[in-house]
Formats: sequence, structure tokens, C-alpha cells
Amino acid sequence: MNIIKVRNLKKSFGDNVVFENLTFSVKKGSIFSIVGPSGSGKSTLGKIILGLEKYDSGEIYYKESLLEDLLKKNKKRFRREVQIILQNSSSSLNPRQKIKEILKEPFLIHKISFTDKSLVKLLEEVGLNSSFLNRYPREMSGGQRQRIAIARILTLRPELIILDEILRGLDLSLQGQLMNLILKIKKSYGFTIIMITHNKEIVDFLSDYILRLQNSVVSGKKQRIGTPPREDV
Repeated sequence: MNIIKVRNLKKSFGDNVVFENLTFSVKKGSIFSIVGPSGSGKSTLGKIILGLEKYDSGEIYYKESLLEDLLKKNKKRFRREVQIILQNSSSSLNPRQKIKEILKEPFLIHKISFTDKSLVKLLEEVGLNSSFLNRYPREMSGGQRQRIAIARILTLRPELIILDEILRGLDLSLQGQLMNLILKIKKSYGFTIIMITHNKEIVDFLSDYILRLQNSVVSGKKQRIGTPPREDV
């Protein structure tokens, strides 16, 4: 079963064609990587799948439902089932809130019952302990903040998670730890991952499928070329 289907997608900014005729599918339960150089449109594509960025033409389906229709009819459900973790976790964690409040917020927004034990369990699942509940994001390292970002989205039991360059800026040791954590929690929860990255080693280690985006210049305009991965998408 495909959780995401993209058909003949086109996106441009003025005369700059980011991609066109882009077609691929993401199988449920897989790790699907979108790779390419900086400026190739990887993050733009991720935002389009999330419904945060408009596109020119084409179709996107989430679990057989047209994304545009789903966002109109049941946007809250989609926002609960599809989550993103950004490269800069500091920008997504409220610096004025303690970690306890940050983890509580999704429960409260979506009216899901929880206890303090639930929050501690989330921390333990990402390799942290209860002492972090009373810390502020600024009191933590970059790797620890990424673990908090992962713990926060686990509150909603999402079906699809988009990881946008979450390992960039971390040293190799921390990258390895986070990659192993991602594989561990994916095995526990069974969600699908779309991973946006430029790192070939990470892609080869984690991915089931790969979509490669490249830049080329056609008639003085930048145009996107999407190439099939090592397995069909």
C-alpha cells in the first residue's frame, strides 16, 4: 500500500521551474529518501507533501485521498497523522517552555489523555530521562534537542514523519546515535519516514527507496530532473 502518491507534480517560483512531471510513490512502512544538492528543491517538496506549500499542477494523494480535499475536510486529522522534524530543532521548540510543557502541548491540542508517566516514557524512548522535564531547550545540546523533537511527535503516534536534514550540523558520533534511534522507534511504531538529506552515507544506511533530484539549466532557466532510485518509486 502506498501512503503517498505524487503524480505529474510541477512547482515553480516565477520563471524558475523547480520540478515538473515529477511522479513517485511512498510505500507504507518504508524509509523513502529525497536526496540532492543544496537548492535542489528537497525541502520545497517536503513542504508540498505536508500541505504547507502550494504547487502549480499535478496531484498528491495521502492514503488514496486527494491531499487538497483532505486538507479542506479533515485538516486536523492530517496534521496529527503527518509530522515533520526540522534541521534546526531550536526553531521548533519554544525557548520559554520547559520540556515538560513542550511534550504536553500536542496532547492538549488534540485532546489526548496523558499522565506525567506518559511524558517520562516518551523521554526514555528517545534515550533521555525524567530529569530533562524541567530543563529549557537552551540548556540542552543539539543532539538532545533533536531527541526532544522526536519525542514530541511520538505523542501523536503519526503514520508519516518527514525528517528534513535533522542530522546536519551534528558530529559523526551523534549522527550515528540518531540514525540508530530512528531505526529503533520506527520498528516500535511502524510509521513511514520521508527523509530529506544530501548525505549519501545516511541514505545508503537507512533507505528502502531513493528519489534523486538534480539541477540542470535549460534555456537559461533552472529545471528539476527527478531520477528513479535504486528501487522503483
